Amino acid sequence: MHTPFLDSTFFIEWSKLRPEFIVPDITQGIQNAEWALQEIRAQSLGSVTYASSILAIEEATRPLSVAWNKVQHLDSVQNSKALREANNQMLPKVSEFFSKI
Repeated sequence: MHTPFLDSTFFIEWSKLRPEFIVPDITQGIQNAEWALQEIRAQSLGSVTYASSILAIEEATRPLSVAWNKVQHLDSVQNSKALREANNQMLPKVSEFFSKI
């Protein structure tokens, strides 16, 4: 599946970041992050360390954060009706996800 907003290569291919990819990519990013957080939550309390909790949360949410930052940047520099609609559709879902952490 082509997920340009979740692409983690160093050089961002801005021309491939189109509004129609926002909803599926950000939805996938939320799902991936939630799966990773479930694994973190499943740790027994006796085995929790800084690396297995705080750093693991940071790593689990990084792809979604980077993808969402790309959406926000595009909204700032290349605003369009389609981009606003996709942004407005995903903003509550992204906010809800991060507020649960």
